[in-house]
Amino acid sequence: MIIADFAKIHMVKTDRPKVGIVGEIFVKYSPLANNDLERFLISEGAEVVVPGLIDFCLYCIYNSIVDYRLYGKNKKTLPVWKLAFRLFNKKKNDISRLIRQQGTFEGWTEFSQIIDIASGVISLAVKMGEGWLLTSEMVELAHSGCANIVCTQPFGCLPNHVVGKGVIKELRHLHPEANIVAIDYDPGASEVNQLNRIKLMLSTAFKNMEELHKEVRNMAMKEFESYVRDAVNYTPAFKHVGERMIQFAAAEPKLFQLLYMKEHNISQSYQELIGELGDTVEVCLEVMQKDYVLSREDAEKAIDAVGEERIKKYYLEVKE
Repeated sequence: MIIADFAKIHMVKTDRPKVGIVGEIFVKYSPLANNDLERFLISEGAEVVVPGLIDFCLYCIYNSIVDYRLYGKNKKTLPVWKLAFRLFNKKKNDISRLIRQQGTFEGWTEFSQIIDIASGVISLAVKMGEGWLLTSEMVELAHSGCANIVCTQPFGCLPNHVVGKGVIKELRHLHPEANIVAIDYDPGASEVNQLNRIKLMLSTAFKNMEELHKEVRNMAMKEFESYVRDAVNYTPAFKHVGERMIQFAAAEPKLFQLLYMKEHNISQSYQELIGELGDTVEVCLEVMQKDYVLSREDAEKAIDAVGEERIKKYYLEVKE
């Protein structure tokens, strides 16, 4: 019921770089401690991703089990810790399953995977403060497509300097796309300096997103061109171009949406719109030359005339 209520909230789907927030438990979650970091990131156009608090609870419980395995501690209370771990873990997995079933939101990463992720980078014996969980959260964020990360920590926090700043180099080795900035929060620290460093990270995030979108769009266009290229071999060719477009939309709906179902700036010229079609324009020109026995120059003029007329009509509809 709660998940369904959240799903009813109106959402505007836009392309925004995802930015994860990790770090010392209080600074990570408290707007008072991190200068309202989450609100600032949203105002700058980012989508904020914050790992859940239940993982920290599981981390604290699991550390008692690790203490027994490594040092033989907690032998008498071990069954209690194991029971608590199973109960918390089951509750997390049950909620995650319901979230996935609803379909609007993404579920959580299983805690067993978080443990495995950490084991490949840092020892589970490193458990002071947020310990290996902080490292694991950064790797898990990068795995899930959130390569932009703000690592928050109180000024002079030694544990975070080990498990946060200390592993950034290794994380970048594992994930070259990782864009991580570590920010120290302290009443005496310069907020302007903090914001400037975060803005620098965000500028890199937007640049990387733009380059990725361009690369994905080029790949999508090549896939589309493979659908329409042989249309010139049929008569009437225009009909087959349309059929190929429908086939492409049915087979690759996400790619079709990326290419042809996005908002355009109203001031965008027809030539700019045509330019987005890539080599498909050549196919359209070939088709017009074949079906209507036109020269290339006449085919280009015909496309321009039709396009300009449609854009004028669109302007009139918008003004009304």
